[in-house]
Amino acid sequence: MELFAYDYKPVRLITTDGETFEGLADVYSAEFSLHEFGREEDSVRLGCYQIFKSQILSIEEIDPALLCGFWGAERAPEEIRQLYRDLKKAWCAETCAPRLRPGWSPDNPSLGQCSITAFLTQDLFGGKVFGVPLPEGGVHCFNELGDHSFDLASEQFGDEELDYWDCPEQFREDHFADADKRARYELLKRRLAEVRAKEDASC
Repeated sequence: MELFAYDYKPVRLITTDGETFEGLADVYSAEFSLHEFGREEDSVRLGCYQIFKSQILSIEEIDPALLCGFWGAERAPEEIRQLYRDLKKAWCAETCAPRLRPGWSPDNPSLGQCSITAFLTQDLFGGKVFGVPLPEGGVHCFNELGDHSFDLASEQFGDEELDYWDCPEQFREDHFADADKRARYELLKRRLAEVRAKEDASC
């Protein structure tokens, strides 16, 4: 298995433990891996995950259009990645938080969509919703499902890195006490159903 053939390419990687990762591959030589990680073998970085050659069962190049840019995407199950792709078609200015709506655009579709997206994801897959406290007040919501956390609306922050560690759990009763947020959630839910119905009809 020649890992350097996949350097800077979008890949799907399966480990010997059966875990699946997707992302843009950044391949490291055995010498570099030894220096940085104390392990002398070629390795691949996908997001925040460093995977060594002996841990890789298979690796293949995939269509770049299948890549997802949200935080936690590298290890997210395929159904979560597909939800993200569908949400990108469902998010709109009307589902964006009112105070952020002037800055919303199709080029930044996740802006102002965090809480309604997180609770809709919880409806579909279960798990818990947590919130990153923001300097200007309020929280930015993300999901935890099993032993994996992900933030489908993270791309609105660009290169800014959020601290997802030790965040308070969020509850829909608190968030949906805001009638506007509840209405935006219901709109997003309808729009997502429409997106998926169109996809099913085209199959």
